Amino acid sequence: MDKLGPRDPQGYYVVVLPPNAKPKLEGDDSLERVGDKLIYRTRSRARAVRALRLAGAGERGQV
Repeated sequence: MDKLGPRDPQGYYVVVLPPNAKPKLEGDDSLERVGDKLIYRTRSRARAVRALRLAGAGERGQV
């Protein structure tokens, strides 16, 4: 299941999510809309893995 990539240069895990994932993730570290995707950034590996599971996404993000 673990399709989480390495941290970005600022130390965040970056997860690309579908647009319907936003309500499930509100209140977490950083969530930003880019086109038709949501970019979720967190320093917590556990929260990044949870975001992948909740959204049903497996797409590795690189920003």
